[in-house]
Amino acid sequence: MRDLVVRTAALGVTARGAAAARVLRRGAVVLAGLVALAGAHDAVHYDVFREALIHLDVAVRFGALEALLVWDHPEKSLPLLTQVAESESEPILRVYAAGGLARLQDPSGLLRLRAFLDHSSWLVRAMAAQYLGDYGG
Repeated sequence: MRDLVVRTAALGVTARGAAAARVLRRGAVVLAGLVALAGAHDAVHYDVFREALIHLDVAVRFGALEALLVWDHPEKSLPLLTQVAESESEPILRVYAAGGLARLQDPSGLLRLRAFLDHSSWLVRAMAAQYLGDYGG
């Protein structure tokens, strides 16, 4: 995480903000940092996003997913999104990853979203239906 804070600071985050991120280490702060980092659209940040996808904090993992959609490197994002859609422990993150696949025009995203329509969680079903409507399912 220290590397993330340093890279985020290099993107123009104030030194005070970077120090706060080091002290707080809260998922929301890291989430924002990941999305800001993705805004640089630099392929060298691949390892940061990959590592964030396995973080214990679900907010950090969500931030990594959001960052992958902002990042503009679909050739690297698609395998990571696929892995999350298949194996993430949180169903909401799995459906979000499937929506990301569909957004990046990977046909497997739509198939996964259709499968989520039968999920036991109403929220997962609602997210799947929304993404299918958004991305042509």
